[in-house]
Amino acid sequence: MASGVVGAGSKGQHDRPRGNENMDKTPIEHALIAVAVQVAFGLLLGDWIAGAALACTWFIAREHTQAEYRWIAKFGGGKRANLTAMGWADKRVWNLSSILDFSVPVAACLAVYVLSRLYLTI
Repeated sequence: MASGVVGAGSKGQHDRPRGNENMDKTPIEHALIAVAVQVAFGLLLGDWIAGAALACTWFIAREHTQAEYRWIAKFGGGKRANLTAMGWADKRVWNLSSILDFSVPVAACLAVYVLSRLYLTI
Protein backbone atom coordinates (compact mmCIF):
# COMPACT_ATOMS: atom_id res chain seq x y z
CA MET A 1 0.00 0.00 0.00
CA ALA A 2 1.05 3.58 -0.48
CA SER A 3 1.17 4.31 3.23
CA GLY A 4 3.89 1.72 3.79
CA VAL A 5 2.13 0.48 6.90
CA VAL A 6 1.80 -3.26 7.14
CA GLY A 7 -1.85 -4.17 7.01
CA ALA A 8 -2.90 -0.74 5.76
CA GLY A 9 -5.90 -1.00 3.51
CA SER A 10 -6.65 -4.56 4.58
CA LYS A 11 -10.18 -5.77 5.07
CA GLY A 12 -11.82 -5.10 8.38
CA GLN A 13 -12.79 -7.85 10.78
CA HIS A 14 -16.38 -7.95 9.50
CA ASP A 15 -15.30 -8.12 5.84
CA ARG A 16 -13.47 -11.44 6.19
CA PRO A 17 -14.75 -14.41 4.21
CA ARG A 18 -16.61 -17.03 6.19
CA GLY A 19 -16.20 -20.78 6.17
CA ASN A 20 -13.11 -22.43 4.72
CA GLU A 21 -12.50 -19.93 1.91
CA ASN A 22 -9.07 -19.20 3.39
CA MET A 23 -8.12 -22.87 3.62
CA ASP A 24 -4.66 -23.62 2.24
CA LYS A 25 -5.29 -25.82 -0.77
CA THR A 26 -1.65 -26.42 -1.73
CA PRO A 27 -1.36 -29.80 0.07
CA ILE A 28 -4.33 -31.07 -1.94
CA GLU A 29 -2.89 -29.65 -5.16
CA HIS A 30 0.48 -31.23 -4.40
CA ALA A 31 -1.20 -34.57 -3.69
CA LEU A 32 -3.11 -34.45 -6.98
CA ILE A 33 0.08 -33.71 -8.91
CA ALA A 34 2.01 -36.45 -7.11
CA VAL A 35 -0.74 -39.01 -7.69
CA ALA A 36 -0.99 -38.01 -11.37
CA VAL A 37 2.75 -38.66 -11.80
CA GLN A 38 2.47 -41.93 -9.90
CA VAL A 39 -0.51 -43.10 -11.96
CA ALA A 40 1.25 -42.19 -15.21
CA PHE A 41 4.29 -44.25 -14.21
CA GLY A 42 2.11 -47.04 -12.91
CA LEU A 43 -0.11 -47.38 -15.95
CA LEU A 44 2.55 -46.72 -18.60
CA LEU A 45 5.53 -48.51 -17.05
CA GLY A 46 3.95 -50.73 -14.44
CA ASP A 47 6.13 -49.15 -11.75
CA TRP A 48 3.93 -47.57 -9.10
CA ILE A 49 6.80 -47.08 -6.67
CA ALA A 50 9.04 -45.15 -9.10
CA GLY A 51 6.26 -42.69 -9.91
CA ALA A 52 5.53 -42.15 -6.23
CA ALA A 53 9.21 -41.77 -5.38
CA LEU A 54 9.77 -39.21 -8.14
CA ALA A 55 6.73 -37.11 -7.26
CA CYS A 56 7.13 -37.29 -3.49
CA THR A 57 10.86 -36.56 -3.62
CA TRP A 58 10.07 -33.39 -5.56
CA PHE A 59 7.74 -32.08 -2.85
CA ILE A 60 9.95 -33.20 0.04
CA ALA A 61 12.96 -31.45 -1.54
CA ARG A 62 10.88 -28.34 -2.21
CA GLU A 63 9.81 -28.04 1.42
CA HIS A 64 13.34 -28.81 2.64
CA THR A 65 14.67 -25.95 0.50
CA GLN A 66 11.96 -23.57 1.68
CA ALA A 67 12.79 -24.43 5.30
CA GLU A 68 16.42 -23.58 4.60
CA TYR A 69 15.43 -20.20 3.19
CA ARG A 70 13.17 -19.50 6.17
CA TRP A 71 16.09 -20.33 8.48
CA ILE A 72 18.41 -18.04 6.52
CA ALA A 73 15.88 -15.21 6.72
CA LYS A 74 15.19 -15.65 10.46
CA PHE A 75 18.53 -16.72 11.90
CA GLY A 76 21.20 -16.42 9.23
CA GLY A 77 21.19 -12.69 8.70
CA GLY A 78 19.91 -13.20 5.16
CA LYS A 79 23.16 -14.90 4.10
CA ARG A 80 23.20 -18.47 2.84
CA ALA A 81 26.78 -18.83 4.07
CA ASN A 82 25.45 -18.66 7.64
CA LEU A 83 23.18 -21.69 7.15
CA THR A 84 24.15 -24.52 9.47
CA ALA A 85 24.13 -28.12 8.26
CA MET A 86 20.91 -28.81 10.14
CA GLY A 87 19.26 -25.40 9.74
CA TRP A 88 16.52 -26.96 7.63
CA ALA A 89 15.60 -29.25 10.55
CA ASP A 90 15.15 -26.42 13.06
CA LYS A 91 11.58 -26.80 14.30
CA ARG A 92 11.22 -23.02 14.43
CA VAL A 93 11.17 -22.79 10.61
CA TRP A 94 8.48 -25.43 10.15
CA ASN A 95 4.76 -24.86 10.45
CA LEU A 96 1.70 -27.01 9.84
CA SER A 97 1.30 -25.77 6.28
CA SER A 98 4.87 -26.65 5.29
CA ILE A 99 4.57 -30.09 6.89
CA LEU A 100 1.29 -30.79 5.10
CA ASP A 101 2.79 -29.64 1.78
CA PHE A 102 4.96 -32.75 1.68
CA SER A 103 3.19 -35.22 3.96
CA VAL A 104 -0.18 -35.13 2.17
CA PRO A 105 1.35 -36.10 -1.21
CA VAL A 106 3.33 -38.87 0.49
CA ALA A 107 0.19 -40.21 2.18
CA ALA A 108 -1.80 -39.97 -1.06
CA CYS A 109 0.87 -41.83 -3.04
CA LEU A 110 1.10 -44.48 -0.34
CA ALA A 111 -2.66 -44.97 -0.51
CA VAL A 112 -2.58 -45.24 -4.31
CA TYR A 113 0.27 -47.75 -4.12
CA VAL A 114 -1.60 -49.91 -1.62
CA LEU A 115 -4.74 -49.77 -3.75
CA SER A 116 -2.75 -50.64 -6.88
CA ARG A 117 -1.31 -53.71 -5.15
CA LEU A 118 -4.76 -54.79 -3.97
CA TYR A 119 -6.78 -54.20 -7.12
CA LEU A 120 -4.52 -54.02 -10.18
CA THR A 121 -2.53 -56.82 -11.75
CA ILE A 122 -0.44 -54.97 -14.29
